[in-house]
Amino acid sequence: MGKIIIIAVVVVAVLAGGAVALRFVAPGLIPGWGEKAAAPDAATQAESAGKEADKMLVLVPLQSFIVNLADPGGKRYLKLTLTLEVRDAVIQGEVNSHLPQIRDSILLLLSSLTFEEISTVGGKDALRAKIKSRCNTVLASSGGIPKVHNIYFSEFVVQ
Repeated sequence: MGKIIIIAVVVVAVLAGGAVALRFVAPGLIPGWGEKAAAPDAATQAESAGKEADKMLVLVPLQSFIVNLADPGGKRYLKLTLTLEVRDAVIQGEVNSHLPQIRDSILLLLSSLTFEEISTVGGKDALRAKIKSRCNTVLASSGGIPKVHNIYFSEFVVQ
């Protein structure tokens, strides 16, 4: 009986030693074996939060803006129609309640521009960034998270 116990202990020890050696020598040989569940890092968490936020984004169209540009002689005007992309329906309500302030801020910005400033793609991108910044200022973004995520131009006419 003692010999059987000794043989069983030796067999178990050899199998355990072989398993440990296999894990360190060829860890990818058995899928999922020895892998630890990776805790999501900050970048992964931010990415998944961003994907969730993208699912909830709401588009808020604004009425057209028609302004004289700040060109010498004042003979040029700009007609601009845009849409704000906001985080959710709650922010959409905030936009609607602050619409007079948002429109005023955008009108002042547009009327201060010259044709040369907005005639290029880079100028239009800069204008988009300025409008976004002004909207977020009016909406007083809390926690450093902007409430307006993007600006989309649906009409941009200079004459």
